[in-house]
Parts: sequence; C-alpha cells; structure tokens
Amino acid sequence: MVRGIGEASVSRGQLAADDDQTILVWEERRRPLDQLAAYGVGIQVHVEDLAAYLAGRERCDAARFDELLPTYQEWPSTSASYHPARRWTGPTLAGWGLTGQ
Repeated sequence: MVRGIGEASVSRGQLAADDDQTILVWEERRRPLDQLAAYGVGIQVHVEDLAAYLAGRERCDAARFDELLPTYQEWPSTSASYHPARRWTGPTLAGWGLTGQ
C-alpha cells in the first residue's frame, strides 16, 4: 500500500491528572517519516503557546519553529531504538513554569 492512500493520519491528545499537575500526551500516527520533524516542531510550538497562555505570557514567535527544527531533524536518525510511536522525552510543561497549575 502506498503511504497516504487508504491510510488516514491520526492526531490524538490526552490529558491526565498527576497529583497537582496535568500531563499532556500527544500521539501522531501514520505521518510520513520525512515530515515527522516538522510535525513534531509544530506540536511543540503549539504546546509552548498553550503553556504561555496558561501562565499569562506571550506566545512563541515564528522564529521558535526554525530554532527547534534542526534538533527534531536529528532525533530519529540518532536513536537506534527509534519507532514512530516512541514517546517524547524532551521538555515537560514543568520546564515551562506550569508545575502546580
């Protein structure tokens, strides 16, 4: 089967309570590998914007996408155990000052 024909991509976000924090798990399925980095950066920028909004700060600027893209482009190729369903182990919302909100 040719990727994209007969296969729908899936985006899913799930919130879970964890003591006085909320954990957001974002899952992407059936994304073309050559577009995975851009999707990952886009999702991170949206989550950072949400965190900024909840903390009463300004949103990210457009340069944030360009800043993050090289890191995401390197990530799959540097991980011997890479799998499209692997969970992100990068920054958490706690790193954006939202612990306890």
